[in-house]
Amino acid sequence: MKTVILWARQLLQALHYIFDVHKFVHRDIKPANIFITSEFALKIGDFGLAKRIQETCSGSRWGGTLRYWSPLQCVQGVDIYEIKNESLQARFW
Repeated sequence: MKTVILWARQLLQALHYIFDVHKFVHRDIKPANIFITSEFALKIGDFGLAKRIQETCSGSRWGGTLRYWSPLQCVQGVDIYEIKNESLQARFW
């Protein structure tokens, strides 16, 4: 269980770094785009659908793999990148 918590923390820290420092949204986080090194460090790959934050707000609204969309995107058609939220939230299911 400690390893799962460590990987979850690494994933959230990496996403925060990509968003906060580089101003990118990955738009396709799924198991196939998450890699584990031989030292058990988590890495994010496949930035093919990534967008700069400015582009995301004014450009294409949808991206990613449908199978990994959040319920909010699927049911309500909400662009999750336009939601203004002060805290970082994650759901693992």
